[in-house]
Amino acid sequence: MKTSRQIAYGLLLEGAELIAQCELIAPASGTGLSGRSDSDRRYEDRGQRCGNAARREAELCIRRQRLRLGSSALKFIEVSVMHSSNAEFDEQKSVTLIGTVKEIDWSDPHVLVHVEAKEASGQTKNWRVEMGSLAEMEDHGWAEDTLKPGDRISIEGNPAKSEPYFASARMVEVPGGKKLSAASECHPT
Repeated sequence: MKTSRQIAYGLLLEGAELIAQCELIAPASGTGLSGRSDSDRRYEDRGQRCGNAARREAELCIRRQRLRLGSSALKFIEVSVMHSSNAEFDEQKSVTLIGTVKEIDWSDPHVLVHVEAKEASGQTKNWRVEMGSLAEMEDHGWAEDTLKPGDRISIEGNPAKSEPYFASARMVEVPGGKKLSAASECHPT
């Protein structure tokens, strides 16, 4: 499975390859895609040598590549909007949860752990805890089998601003006493 960083890098490389395939890269002296650039003149020359079919094919290639590049740009915008910094969690408050892992959703955009934890009043509550992305978790030393249902853990994090029993993890003490960062770049420690 590819990490989010690998996917983003792949999209950037794909965009550069698509531009190169359609010869959209105009010299610095060209006017780019607006007006008549050196690139436009190249297509005109090819059209004169190879006929109008070659020019139509090149124009269709350009349109397809623009759509693909636009689609890639929208993916980046979507990720940026979804991860507005500290919008969801209260960085001024902290919460410590000690409880039992009920379920783990090991997937992007964030790993989610469902924990049954006792509050100070003694009541047991089910918490949903957001951790970093798969890539971030792997960078912090996590593996898919680091936690499993039934494990007793301790989590330090920040509660959500508007949703009860939802938090962003900063640090997790796993069975055996090892402490691992679970912070997301979106919600740093």
